Amino acid sequence: MSKKEKEDEIDEQNSMKCCFNQLSQLAEVFEYYQGLDNKKVCIFCYHFCCHNLITEREETEEELKKELKNYNRLNDLDKIAKIYKIIVEKYHFADEQLKERQIIISKFKNQKFPAYMKKYMASLHSSYNLFHFKEGNCEGHVNLMSIMLNLVGIDSFIVHCKDKRFKNYNGDTNHAMIRVKLKNKWYYCDPTINKSKSNEFFLKNKYQLEKTHEISGYEQKKMGDEEYEYNNEGIYR
Repeated sequence: MSKKEKEDEIDEQNSMKCCFNQLSQLAEVFEYYQGLDNKKVCIFCYHFCCHNLITEREETEEELKKELKNYNRLNDLDKIAKIYKIIVEKYHFADEQLKERQIIISKFKNQKFPAYMKKYMASLHSSYNLFHFKEGNCEGHVNLMSIMLNLVGIDSFIVHCKDKRFKNYNGDTNHAMIRVKLKNKWYYCDPTINKSKSNEFFLKNKYQLEKTHEISGYEQKKMGDEEYEYNNEGIYR
């Protein structure tokens, strides 16, 4: 086993230990974590260190099945509209956690990132985390929306794209929305780009989102050149 492989193994073993043993390390990054009560520490440990992704999805789906048990009576448009409304209104965008994440990144700089911290950072993308703690980033929102749509028989696809509001962003993608299928046509829904005007980002084609979103060449081809649109006035409010 190489030196790097040994280091990775030790790092992974450490990530599975209770964070009581790692509290001093956490405090170096989160100075204000020093006063955490036991309950909060245990939540951090269980959900971000010891929890299995497959278990998370299974638990989330079982809870969602109960919540969506009457949705199969609805037509496809109403299913999409109701689920979109839940995602927009029930869950919150994690602005403070995203700022916190930038602080963590700046603290570590070129140092190796501990595995338990990687899991904490990834939690914002998690449908499980959003469902149970009510906060997440754009990907967390569309991941949960995708699971809900799948449970009621609606085809969907998570789309990574660029949010054009961030003019100086140079990476490949910085945002996520969802593509849904209705009456054999694909439409975009974006529940997080502007929650106060969410109706403007419900069941839109690629041309309607050109001012705010930049999609990949694959998405361009997938959507085709036809300028169809869905009149959703009054459907989602």
